[in-house]
Amino acid sequence: MEHVQNPAGTNAARAFGGDHAQMLRLRPEERTPEALRDHLAGVLQVTLDLACLLELFTAEVRRLVAVDGVAYTHEAEEIDLLEGRAGRHQIRYHLDLEGEDLGEMVFSRSSRFSEEEMDLLERMLFGAVYPVRNALHYRRAQRAAVLDPLTGLYNRAALDALLEREVARAHRYGGALSMLVIDLDHFKQINDTRGHQAGDRLLRAFARLLRTLMRKSDMAFRYGGDEFVVLLPNTDLSGARVLAGRIASAMYGEPPLPEIGRITASIGAATLQAAETPEALFKRADRALYRAKAQGRNRLCADRGQATI
Repeated sequence: MEHVQNPAGTNAARAFGGDHAQMLRLRPEERTPEALRDHLAGVLQVTLDLACLLELFTAEVRRLVAVDGVAYTHEAEEIDLLEGRAGRHQIRYHLDLEGEDLGEMVFSRSSRFSEEEMDLLERMLFGAVYPVRNALHYRRAQRAAVLDPLTGLYNRAALDALLEREVARAHRYGGALSMLVIDLDHFKQINDTRGHQAGDRLLRAFARLLRTLMRKSDMAFRYGGDEFVVLLPNTDLSGARVLAGRIASAMYGEPPLPEIGRITASIGAATLQAAETPEALFKRADRALYRAKAQGRNRLCADRGQATI
């Protein structure tokens, strides 16, 4: 059974299942929407991090209602968080504040929620929507500072920070770290003959292609112009070659932007060496890229430190 309610700015689509659960008791004055809202505002205002906010909110929910898990998702923002574990019976709430989509909150457990419990959860959500909105806005501002506005990939500033972090981590724990530097062949010609808008569409299409080919742990960056960088944690040079081959095969099999036709890429690869700095790793991968371009483009060259192959 599903129905829609509107508790003070929150559109609630609720799906019900199994048996009733035990609920902690509150005094009548503590059950009012205002009392719960004010209490939650004090608890949740300490953070703008969504994961931390969900953890705090779940702890408050569990003081009043028995739940196995609380999930928060926002498809457009690519957010999928879960505190606890998902249960068989769920109540799903779509959060909307003044016309702004704030995602979904899902409460779940092994037994059915009572009407009294659902009413209490809705009152608690009323106190959470503003902190959720503030955390979303903060996340967007943070991401805007590190994302390339055209492609949605990380930007050059993010590369500087994340490369330093990953190099330090690899040196500390002994894991492999590889890098690909990618340049789209003859991109300037595309800009000159088809216009910059076509070039922009191609860059966005190539960024989408990269996302489909990478692992979740991999990181892609637009370094500038038509040059891209991919960081591959826990990946040796042979693994980097595998991804480079997948990129080349995907571009050959189905052009990223059919209106432009088939394009190719030149790729340089390098794997972190002992005591190597972030700058040195990038320099070697970039040097391998220019070797690939000098040898006729549409190929991969790898730098092993002493020789480029």
